[in-house]
Amino acid sequence: MKKQLFGGLCGAAMWLISCGPSVPGNEYRIEGTLTGVPDSTVISLLRDNGDLLEMMQCDTVAGGHFTFSDTLSATRKFYLLCIAPGFPSSYLTVWVAPGEKVEVTGNDKLINLWEVRSNLPEQVEQNRFADCTRNLLRQQVLCDLQRDSLVQMLKDAQQHGAMDVPAFQQLKSRIDSLMRLSFQLEYQKAQRTVECLQTAPFSQVWMDELEMQAMMLGNAPDYDFLHDFLTLEKPLKELYATLPDSVRQTTDGQRIYNLLYPVQTVGVGDEMVDGTLYDTEGQERHLAEFKGRYILLDFWSQGCGPCVQSIPELEKISDDYADCLTVVSISSDPKDLWLEFLKKKGLKGNQWNELRNDASGLAAAYNVHGIPHYVLIAPDGKVQDVWNGYGKGSLERTIKKHLP
Repeated sequence: MKKQLFGGLCGAAMWLISCGPSVPGNEYRIEGTLTGVPDSTVISLLRDNGDLLEMMQCDTVAGGHFTFSDTLSATRKFYLLCIAPGFPSSYLTVWVAPGEKVEVTGNDKLINLWEVRSNLPEQVEQNRFADCTRNLLRQQVLCDLQRDSLVQMLKDAQQHGAMDVPAFQQLKSRIDSLMRLSFQLEYQKAQRTVECLQTAPFSQVWMDELEMQAMMLGNAPDYDFLHDFLTLEKPLKELYATLPDSVRQTTDGQRIYNLLYPVQTVGVGDEMVDGTLYDTEGQERHLAEFKGRYILLDFWSQGCGPCVQSIPELEKISDDYADCLTVVSISSDPKDLWLEFLKKKGLKGNQWNELRNDASGLAAAYNVHGIPHYVLIAPDGKVQDVWNGYGKGSLERTIKKHLP
């Protein structure tokens, strides 16, 4: 999002936090005060870079406190995350700016429900949207933690063969029930967020929230548990229509438009869609270069664990079927991080990237909502199969079904 989108807003609504030691004009400072969180717990600070979250710093809770500080040249959005038992796999959004101190307080392990206070108008707006869904979020986080615990119990039982069929089915039913409840709560949160968007002043945070709801709407047609989100299509498009042309023409505005008005997608049996991609040398490349062969498209990112786990199997498939199949890996990562990762891992073959982040292009045409996402194209240029997700051996099994 662009800084100029929200300048000057929310001045009258600012929180005035207590004056402590002054923060140097070129630095930010985040001070955390926690209860109910054990000392030695590691808190991580991350920032977004395209579709990736990059680790910046870690601090260990000591005496109920943690601190982050560093130099900074402009206002930015960071995230707090903790990977430890009892913590949700979600983050807390924290805005920072040069010369500003941010106070974070929490009384349990529900990190995405911790309170954030600062003088920054962006944080005031972030808190506005957080407050409108806070009670629903608490219910959802507790529901998800319970579900995750049951899933782990199920995995452990399967691994050790210590559960009979009736017990397995009962546990699976409880997990499914909690999953349905979580998505019901997600939909209720979305409804409240839309209501908040309809009354809140325009800001960068406003744009972020609109984009998030547009993403959920874009996923809705493909997943039964998201169908309720289709009822939000009309109000979301009406909210987008209130944006001035100058904002619609920004990268953020175009991305939201493409989410609300997606390109036509292709599926099994359809003619393949081609587009402009770039190889590691910056040269334009096209899928048509391999027409007449089987083409396996691999949509991936280095921030996706299963995507990275699938790399050795993709390389084996590329070697085993070299006479008739070409693997094309299409990364969604920012250029510099993509090239750095390829070099670090020594990845070869057709490593391509669309170098765009506007929710359009081939990823949209092939209906990529989650990664890894695979598309098998037959020699005649027709889409032969589409699937997503990865487990050891799954790629080889799928390819063997289609290739001699």
